[in-house]
Amino acid sequence: MKLVHIDRHGTQTVPVKGYTHVTDFSVRPYHISDVLDVYGFVPVADIGSPMAISRHLILPTNSSRTSVANPNEADITDDNSADETTTPSFCVLLHGALKVENMAALVTVGLNWFGFIYSWADSKKKSNLMITILPPGSDVIPW
Repeated sequence: MKLVHIDRHGTQTVPVKGYTHVTDFSVRPYHISDVLDVYGFVPVADIGSPMAISRHLILPTNSSRTSVANPNEADITDDNSADETTTPSFCVLLHGALKVENMAALVTVGLNWFGFIYSWADSKKKSNLMITILPPGSDVIPW
């Protein structure tokens, strides 16, 4: 399964910047990919609290707000068009499924760079879809 980049097509978050891994003898830059590949789903209890580079809130957006309006074009909208609250959103679907099943999606955010998308609750009534970006490498979680 492939997900569209979190800054485009229905989701919005704080822009995720690249990461530079510095060691004694090398400097390796990592860049965020345009596509997030979902490798699978993991129970949230199995993840624990891995070291993370950053955490970001993922929000669904209205697709009409993401495009820049051209003042020279006329607005040709149908009055019977669907309300934005009734338009299905993959972001909302994923959030609901991860919340109900108490799972997290293991995703790649770049070459040999991984993260988790999961539902996070800041109170009993409010929950959000979050992405945690792990340090680059395939051995950052000890399991």
